[in-house]
Amino acid sequence: MSDETVRLETEDTGEALIIRVLNPRIKYEQSSDLGDQLKQAVSMFEGRNVLLDFGGVEYMTSEALGKLVSLKKAMPEGGQLKIVLTKKNIVDVFKITNLDKIIEVHKSVTKALESF
Repeated sequence: MSDETVRLETEDTGEALIIRVLNPRIKYEQSSDLGDQLKQAVSMFEGRNVLLDFGGVEYMTSEALGKLVSLKKAMPEGGQLKIVLTKKNIVDVFKITNLDKIIEVHKSVTKALESF
């Protein structure tokens, strides 16, 4: 498997499409792949709620953050985008950069699903 490949797992709960990122680190070289895979998954479930589960992600570059903002802007009408973050350093980055004002952040998948 290429070092530039981002591993995702999807689950359709009926309420939302959950996209889990399985890589603990999202490096610069992986950012384009992350963006492409997320957009492809979201386009398959157009108009649906999407929950990004980044609970296992310990590190991500600013390039990867930019891909999340692009995904939010590209969300089809009628669908909401939310994210699960559990690592303090990632939560802090979202707060410092005000990304938590753009993408709603939750501490668990359960809490996030209840918020749709």
